[in-house]
Amino acid sequence: MGRIVSPKTQARTLVAEQRATRVISLLAEGKSQRDVAREVGLTQPRVCQILKATRRQLRHDARDRLSLYRARQLAELEGLKAALFPRALGAMKRRRRWVVVGAPDLAAVDRMLSLMKREAALLGLDAAAQAGPAAVPLPGRSAERNGTDFDLSRLTPDELRQWAAIHGKLQIRTTEEPPSNTVSGSASSETTD
Repeated sequence: MGRIVSPKTQARTLVAEQRATRVISLLAEGKSQRDVAREVGLTQPRVCQILKATRRQLRHDARDRLSLYRARQLAELEGLKAALFPRALGAMKRRRRWVVVGAPDLAAVDRMLSLMKREAALLGLDAAAQAGPAAVPLPGRSAERNGTDFDLSRLTPDELRQWAAIHGKLQIRTTEEPPSNTVSGSASSETTD
């Protein structure tokens, strides 16, 4: 049960809400916070507080709507997957057990995979796939070279071996000699900075 609020408090709340609405509409017109404060009869920090509170409320409302939408979409996807699952397997449920009754329906399998992909997107599980592979910083490198964008041709032979060992993409050489197709003098002049 709710609190009993006096008519005086209700009137003050209503006036404050109307003032906040007026502040937001004036800010939306492009007026500065100081101009709005003068026009409405508030201080500039109070106008800033109203703006922050309104933004916070809008973010909260948007999050709530997004959560409801996501929940509805996930429920619909679950229903579709439940309907497609037996066809995708070529099976049916008998006495609480799945029994194979025919060949799997490849179109149903394809639809099932696309539903699963959509579900992963709604749950945010595809973020790593969208971002791509992350670069692993190499030990002993300066901060500007430890970013995600680096040129493998600028690495020293030891660093290239470390990179290859981490990523498993190149065969690691056990000798300290550079490969025969590179010039040995060019690598030493670049690393002596």
